[in-house]
Amino acid sequence: MKLKHIIFCALCALIVSLSTAQVMVTAAGAQPGALLLRQDVQDDLKLSKEVRQKLQTAYSDTFREHGFEVEDQGQGRHSMRGGGNIKKAHEDFEGRAFKLITAAQKKRLFEIVYQIGSYSVIDREEVSKALKLTDTQLTKIKTLKSKAQQEQNELVSGSGGRIDSGLIEDIKKIQQRLTTELSKVLTQAQDAEFKQLQGKPFKGSKS
Repeated sequence: MKLKHIIFCALCALIVSLSTAQVMVTAAGAQPGALLLRQDVQDDLKLSKEVRQKLQTAYSDTFREHGFEVEDQGQGRHSMRGGGNIKKAHEDFEGRAFKLITAAQKKRLFEIVYQIGSYSVIDREEVSKALKLTDTQLTKIKTLKSKAQQEQNELVSGSGGRIDSGLIEDIKKIQQRLTTELSKVLTQAQDAEFKQLQGKPFKGSKS
């Protein structure tokens, strides 16, 4: 599983959302828009230099429009402070970003999303439809994620605003358990289909 990347993204979510004590269970780094900023993903998609520059500009502009202070740290990493609705900001950026890439590049991007996001993405609308998840399965997934969400929120609330190695290690344990639990929701046939959706192995960094 791509847990190291999930942990990094969980930390990003913590920094942005401490004020509301909310930690998203689905990793921010498994979002298509976030992955589009990573150099290894851009290399896999064979994006031109012009498109890469336009993506960086679109990202900074979009989040600043939503009130965030954005600092580019390189390698597709950004630090942000302040702002409003980060989910809406990501959605708006993705809308702009998808207009900059081809249909084939978008298809490959989502294959990488499914690889890095692993089982945390199986309740995405297009994935759940492809896997033909039942209502019972979807309810189970929601319950598992809600439980992990609550546990993470409690960790944040109890941290006193401090983000240290101990807190990240606790988040890692929750994410590891959640990944294992989610994998068991799928049938053998669904699991095989999910692996097909992931396409050819992504050779970029998993951290």
